[in-house]
Amino acid sequence: MPNVKITVRHLHGPSVEAAETVIAMTFQGLANEATMQGRWHTRWRSVMLAIGVNPATYGIAAAMPAGLTAASAAACLAGIAMGQPGGGARATRTPGQYILPDIPRPLALAAARIAVATVDLTQNAEAQPIMVARLRQDLERLRATAADLAMPPVREVAAVLVEAATRLGLPWRWSTLYPGLAVVGEGRRLSIFDGSTPLVSPQFGTTLGANKLGTKRYLWGFGLPVLTDRTVENADDAVAAAQSIGYPVAIKPIDASRGRGVWLDIRTPEEVRLAYRNAEGEGSAVMVEPYLDTPDFRILMVRDQVGMVMERVPPFVVGDGRSTVAELVAAHNESLADQKDDASRQFPVVVDDHVEQTLARVGLTLAAVPATGDRVILRTNAILRTQGGSRVDVTPNLHPENAALFRRLMAVVGLTVCGIDFRAEAIERPWHEQRFGILEINTRPNMANYKGHPVFDVILRAVAPDAETVRLPTIVVLDPEPGDAPERLRAEIARLGLPAAVASADGLHLAGLTVPVGAGEAHERMVQDPTLGVAVHWLTPDHITHAGLGVSIIDHAYLPEVESGHPAARVIELVRAHARQVHPLPAGDAAARAAAVVEEVAMLNRA
Repeated sequence: MPNVKITVRHLHGPSVEAAETVIAMTFQGLANEATMQGRWHTRWRSVMLAIGVNPATYGIAAAMPAGLTAASAAACLAGIAMGQPGGGARATRTPGQYILPDIPRPLALAAARIAVATVDLTQNAEAQPIMVARLRQDLERLRATAADLAMPPVREVAAVLVEAATRLGLPWRWSTLYPGLAVVGEGRRLSIFDGSTPLVSPQFGTTLGANKLGTKRYLWGFGLPVLTDRTVENADDAVAAAQSIGYPVAIKPIDASRGRGVWLDIRTPEEVRLAYRNAEGEGSAVMVEPYLDTPDFRILMVRDQVGMVMERVPPFVVGDGRSTVAELVAAHNESLADQKDDASRQFPVVVDDHVEQTLARVGLTLAAVPATGDRVILRTNAILRTQGGSRVDVTPNLHPENAALFRRLMAVVGLTVCGIDFRAEAIERPWHEQRFGILEINTRPNMANYKGHPVFDVILRAVAPDAETVRLPTIVVLDPEPGDAPERLRAEIARLGLPAAVASADGLHLAGLTVPVGAGEAHERMVQDPTLGVAVHWLTPDHITHAGLGVSIIDHAYLPEVESGHPAARVIELVRAHARQVHPLPAGDAAARAAAVVEEVAMLNRA
């Protein structure tokens, strides 16, 4: 079907066609509706089944207009390429225009071209084998396109964070400029999160947290209770340091993460040498420090607030008098398959040299059969996600003096979010009345699997107290004949030094620079600019009809007066429905209109 012209564009929601952002698709030159009905559905269904796809999944009806048939086929093909249900194409009030759920535009266009070629082949009953073979090849290319356009995998903890933002009613989005980051808030009120950590933490605190040795010495200088340590250059140095400090000791790399190379509760020179060999390849240097044989904790601090305190319990099994340790471990791991994904989650035990060494210390092996009720500790540390163990939320038990100590630490390092590892006999007692030691700080604490825990609320509220506080104030001027009013507005904003951006027919203007984006997507770019205080859209009704409005909350809208039935009436009602305050379009020439709007920009900037 070589003469078919395909047009694909985004309609950024809300628009006159949909509340959400969608793909708008038109076809010119397709076969007419009567030619397509019935025959299309039967042959498309058989082709889909031949390539292993159930067409019912993609919402293709038996009788459709030709354009809707092709649009539905395009949605189906795009869904197959992305590995998710497609479909959902529907006609619009604009003749010949169909809308699909939001997908990348290049993928939609490629899928539409394949759909048109497939529709053409349905005209020939003998062509089904050709359709099947061609469609298999086309789908491979389409899958490659979808893979190229796909967002990078979202970190599990980031997904939990944005779930919390949604629950709290905070505006958020995935960054369109740096995939993988979550943006909470808008304009100069935004915070960017990489996982659970807002990227507003001072560089010094972030750098400090990457070096265990430097962290401890820095905190020690402010009187905070850290454990003394020695750096060592070889196994003999490590043995000498352990003897000087006194057994038991811990050995770890100074700059590794997630427990790599860490050995605890080391009691003999032989164990020191083994632990040193384990640690030396994991970091730039190795340190030896005293080992406190006490419970192990992590506290998550959000500025000066306690987010949560977790006791980390090393993995263990309980004997039944019949099973070996290896069998008990296997049964334990199997029992975790159906557990809830929340803060009480336990993690599978990874059997390695550390487990065998821990067992040998008490005269056991993996083949040993513990007596009924005997608790067998499998490792001395609890690196939960990678090596096994469990955790217990003990936040309510934290003594006020201990909370004050950690607030002091946060003030010293200047971080927004920080995980602090420490050991203590009992967090219910003041730190100075017991064996207590701060081990390290984590500037990017791994918080995956804390789904539903209120700590995410604490993190988000620290940077976004409520939705209104972090929303970018927005003005929309709907002007059928703008002339040079937008340019005059930009000049006046620059003269006054106002932190505002203007989107108009010639692009988006930010701080004297022009960004070549369409009208509908301009707001998405503005809300991600951390310097902006106010967003202004000066657009014609045709711009919004073609590209969508792209903003759902408007503080002030300036609208023209038109008669009922005027082509612009639908756009005016769309803007009015999303505006908090509506004003008549200012009278007078372009200069007068720009002067009226700049006054509102200045007022919103001061608010």
